[in-house]
Amino acid sequence: MIARAYAIFVKSQTQSALTALYNYSKLTGARFHLASIDAQVPYSMLDPFNTSYMRTVYKLGYTEATAGTVWKNSPVFR
Repeated sequence: MIARAYAIFVKSQTQSALTALYNYSKLTGARFHLASIDAQVPYSMLDPFNTSYMRTVYKLGYTEATAGTVWKNSPVFR
């Protein structure tokens, strides 16, 4: 249960930081680019170096990068 609470906390902090950076870029006229993979990939904290997981994430990132869709101009939260 602690692991789930920590994961929620980290996600919330990341979203807050990205929102602040995005708002600051708008305020200062700076460009904002965020590389992200918009797919949910099952992950177990009990097996952090799972080869199948890492290959899936790499393949998703590679596919988006080669398609030119990996960079976003604003944060997208789900």
